[in-house]
Amino acid sequence: MANTPSAPEARPDGLSAGEFRAWIERSASLLGAAREGLNSENVYPVADGDTGTNVWSTVEAGRAALAGSTGGAGLPALFAQGALVGARGNSGVITSQIFAGIAAEFDSGLVAALCAARKKAWEAVVKPLPGTILTAISSAAEFAERCEEKNKVDVARAAWSGAHRAAIDSALNPPVPEAAGVIDAGAHALERILAALVEVLDPASAPLEGITFTPASVTACEGESDGEYEVMYLLASSDAGKVAKLRADLDALGSSVLVVGDAPTWNVHVHTDAAGAAVDAGMKAGVVHRVRITTLASFVASGTRRVITVANGPGLQEVLEASGVTVIAAFESRRVGVDEWIDAAEGADEVLLLPHDKAGKSTADEALIVIREDGARAAVLPSRSPVQSLAAIALHDEGKGFDAVLGEMTEAVAHARYATLAVARRPFLTFAGECAAGDVLGLINGDVCVVGKDLAQAACDTATLMLGEGGDLLTIVIGEGGGLALAEAVSATAQSVNPNIEVSIINGGQAWYPLLLGVE
Repeated sequence: MANTPSAPEARPDGLSAGEFRAWIERSASLLGAAREGLNSENVYPVADGDTGTNVWSTVEAGRAALAGSTGGAGLPALFAQGALVGARGNSGVITSQIFAGIAAEFDSGLVAALCAARKKAWEAVVKPLPGTILTAISSAAEFAERCEEKNKVDVARAAWSGAHRAAIDSALNPPVPEAAGVIDAGAHALERILAALVEVLDPASAPLEGITFTPASVTACEGESDGEYEVMYLLASSDAGKVAKLRADLDALGSSVLVVGDAPTWNVHVHTDAAGAAVDAGMKAGVVHRVRITTLASFVASGTRRVITVANGPGLQEVLEASGVTVIAAFESRRVGVDEWIDAAEGADEVLLLPHDKAGKSTADEALIVIREDGARAAVLPSRSPVQSLAAIALHDEGKGFDAVLGEMTEAVAHARYATLAVARRPFLTFAGECAAGDVLGLINGDVCVVGKDLAQAACDTATLMLGEGGDLLTIVIGEGGGLALAEAVSATAQSVNPNIEVSIINGGQAWYPLLLGVE
């Protein structure tokens, strides 16, 4: 009779799926009760009073991911993925990584899981500092490792004790001088999460006494902000090199940089003055979605908002002005000067700048410095084409707050693929092959993807390539050398690719470019 393999022996410090689910439920409850107290302790990385809300929201997002699961296998991984996708703020993203580490070593026992959580959390932060949630998870893992009794109750209690001690110590050894005397909100939140674990494994200990909240003083909250905006988005990318470059690009743009997850889903977080540039960097690394931009600096709410963009043709100018935005006319493809952006923004308290090309973005970035110095809340969106500007403007809503509108319009830019049909002035080598002077080029998102001899064929080929990635709306802007017949030929091609696509044709009148295409 053949020997049948025996089931692996249960680890004394291992959690069951039911215990993990109960831990999450209890964590959500304790964090919900502590939310306002944790918010009051929020000084680092910026005193915006939302750490408690962010960690609670992140745990709630993971908890929601468990709602439809009845099985036990893979429960921690399911929670970690839900927390990653729904993570809020700096501490929320790090919390999602703590649970990603726990999920990775869940079957190896609580000690191994906490050690993996420590490693994952520290790896997530580009420039880590002590006296934060990172120190708390390190202390929790260290106390768990040193625990003599390796049963799960004692290990959990040791881990909680480590986080408890680190949270108290954070007031004495803060990450920044402004936080001296205040318990770090992120560390305190982790203490609450581990307290929940102890209470689940040892119900007789509940409620586990926590740390008295130490609300930050007004002085502590007056420290210099590490960026005007908190920018967060999800990134779809399987290119490790591009993700690594994104992390470096964001580090150059701001602070509190986090790019976490695994291919193809990443959660991106940064504090920066250049919200548009932060999203633009993500667009170069993959597909950006669920953009959220929050103002960190203090501003008085105002109803004076101005959206400013550029028209490189009279037809575009007419369409854009009809939408209620301020338009800088730049016909014959001339470059827009820094002073033109500044003059257009004069008198507005909230300003959104929508460039129409790479050169326009450069001058808008320069103008932004002056506009902010004049006291306006302002941002440059990462648009590189008039069709991206049109997509963003369509979502502008005067009734919504600045942050909400900025996030929605930025996401519209990120989702709008754009193409330019142009005629080569000289021969050169492209990624699509060699071209001669007079050849027609189809550039998608700035890269030459089509080289042809016939304008109509090149335009149709370019539209076909763009629609290969999907889309519900095709915008065709007719310019010099184009015409309605050409636009209708492209429209027919698009409808053969996707019979349900909506097509909008605009007589833009731009010089040099017979057609501009946009797909949303």
